[in-house]
Amino acid sequence: KTSKPIAVNANNWKEEPWGKGWMWDDYNEGYMAERSPFPIYGNLIKWIEVRDSSSISALANREAFVYSEPDINWKVNFVNDDSNHVFSVKRAMAENQFTIRQGREANARVSVPFLTQGMQSALELLPDTLGKGLFISNSKHDYQSIIHSQPADSLFRIMMYRSDNFFAEQILLMVANEKLNLMNDARIIEDLLHNDMKDFPNPPNWVDGSGLSRYNLFTPRDLVWLLDKMQSEFGMDQLRTLFPRVPMEASGDRAGDSSLVYAKSGSMSGVLCLSGFLYTRKQHRLIFSLMINNHQGSPRSIRKKMEQFLTQIGDLY
Repeated sequence: KTSKPIAVNANNWKEEPWGKGWMWDDYNEGYMAERSPFPIYGNLIKWIEVRDSSSISALANREAFVYSEPDINWKVNFVNDDSNHVFSVKRAMAENQFTIRQGREANARVSVPFLTQGMQSALELLPDTLGKGLFISNSKHDYQSIIHSQPADSLFRIMMYRSDNFFAEQILLMVANEKLNLMNDARIIEDLLHNDMKDFPNPPNWVDGSGLSRYNLFTPRDLVWLLDKMQSEFGMDQLRTLFPRVPMEASGDRAGDSSLVYAKSGSMSGVLCLSGFLYTRKQHRLIFSLMINNHQGSPRSIRKKMEQFLTQIGDLY
């Protein structure tokens, strides 16, 4: 509500929009939003197609209303393609120019990363929200005060439940800013591996916050060690509020029990992982980490086998 000019300063930004080893041809996918010093709207444009399903003529003529959240002034092209059944939006790789193909759904939505251009895109989108302009400051003055908006766990919970790569990336950069006064993955990872996480049983290759890069190499033993460290430092009461509760097919006299596993999943092409805490039939708490790689089968069938394995362990112990 200040009447004073609002300045943004990105002198501490020492990173690239994409992480090391990210797949360049995924740039249009919502799970690979760019990183930036001052994210806005999750660095995504949500495109919505709405069709009046009550109008038969509208459906026949494929008339629909398409809009974006937030509203933008960037270039938008519409392509007429009668063979297209699915609403889609494609951004040009090197600029914020979007090509839209209408679908035949009653309504549809898709999220597409925008080109952040450092602070430039945020400066273009923020005035509409704030009702005032901003300017870039290169001042080297220290912060006069820091405003904490919400408890940290509220951020972690969203990241864990959505498997939100963008949140994970920005959290690591914020940790870097807090500890090192700069935003850079490599620097904070080096610091963590030499200090807080120096006791990993198998020294990992770690390059980003989300795990989008295939350069990340961790062993199940590393993740078990990390989970054990977390339960010792934070306690299970807190971790149970952050880790998703994974429903399990109960067996024997545990029928109807669906609260045995608190775990986080992870996946990419050919890889399925699940790590967390298993409460057994005898109420022992076991830490586990399952990693299945190089598979070419159905992810659903593999998840089913992982579930069967954990259920067997739960019955035995």
